[in-house]
Amino acid sequence: MLAPFCRTLPGEEVIVAARFRSNKERVRSLDLRIERVSLDYLDEASGTAFLDRLRDWHKLTHCVLWVHSVGHGFSQRLIKALANRRDPPLIVHLFGSNADSDRLIEAALAAKVPFSPVRLGHVNTPTGWRWMTDDEISTLTAKALMGPAGTDLSPEIRARS
Repeated sequence: MLAPFCRTLPGEEVIVAARFRSNKERVRSLDLRIERVSLDYLDEASGTAFLDRLRDWHKLTHCVLWVHSVGHGFSQRLIKALANRRDPPLIVHLFGSNADSDRLIEAALAAKVPFSPVRLGHVNTPTGWRWMTDDEISTLTAKALMGPAGTDLSPEIRARS
């Protein structure tokens, strides 16, 4: 779903960490300069190996995180690890329409790491609704990366920061 977005970035600056169980062909079709890292955030060993590898990415300035709610434990570990860097990257987390975002927003606020949540889901149309397209998801992600962190935080969460 983020393939259109990834194709717009210079390959040397892009790392795709994903559960490659679905859409393998889309991921394989990305620029060869894009580093692909297999990550199963539901598997403790895979998650730990990924977190250990963070030290190899010295110039990390942005992190696009799209982990389903069942993997929020991994997301919290990643937020803490990124917060320990000299210059923590902006974390843009994509949340599904039914995902509980409060735990991760609270973790980012507590860790004092720049964090911008993006809510995905459906779009209302004159005849009902439809799911967001890959291009719409990519556009929202790109806007979050370019804009100030936390602009779409709810007022009550923003007030606590």
